[in-house]
Amino acid sequence: MKNEIIRQIVLLVLIVAGSAILVIMYFSDRRVDPVDMRGIRETSINPILLNFSAIKETSGFELIDRTVAHFDISSLMGDVSGSTLNIGILNLDPNAPTGILDVYVFAGDGTVSRDELTMGSLFHSFSGLSGVFQTLTVDISALLSEANLNGDSFLSFNLRATDSDRYFLQSTIVGVTQFSGLRSAGKAEGPTFIELPNAIVLKPGRLALLGIVGLMGIGLAVMDIMGRRSCLGDESGRP
Repeated sequence: MKNEIIRQIVLLVLIVAGSAILVIMYFSDRRVDPVDMRGIRETSINPILLNFSAIKETSGFELIDRTVAHFDISSLMGDVSGSTLNIGILNLDPNAPTGILDVYVFAGDGTVSRDELTMGSLFHSFSGLSGVFQTLTVDISALLSEANLNGDSFLSFNLRATDSDRYFLQSTIVGVTQFSGLRSAGKAEGPTFIELPNAIVLKPGRLALLGIVGLMGIGLAVMDIMGRRSCLGDESGRP
């Protein structure tokens, strides 16, 4: 009887572990889209939120636009080496001198707000941005490692220009109606996302489902063990 119970416990562990692995593989992703991404415009009174993603940095009476993107990394698992931030962008003013885009980083809260117009520390600068659509890529392995050590739930970026060029980006929002930003001459700007070649992130809203599936599996297995134990007890008590 004791050996039968041990065998059932081992079987339970294997079933739960196997189910968890399959669920994680199905409900995980190596690409992380922003949970919120939009432009913030500086005005003479207060910053305002835009319903598109734009970047423009000028002086005088012209407006300043910056774009902030928040990425949920709370369920990040695995090796973050080789992870990259990918920015699909279009420069609307390609004439010389070519554009410069600065990437500022900070630990955000998942929601773009007006006070984030000036937030962040300079992380990287892209130069020589022409007028064609392009996807800019930069390694963020160190940023993800530091964010994990700090226990940060979100890794956030503030995208700014250092010249008078105007830029448009596409916003891919998880859980919100997708909007693709302002378009120019029918050209569709590409998405901004994090690529994880050696790690995974559980998709938002699926952690609860994973827990429910696990608990159901454990409950069914325990009921089976108790039933078998009861049967063995009945058999041992027979004359």
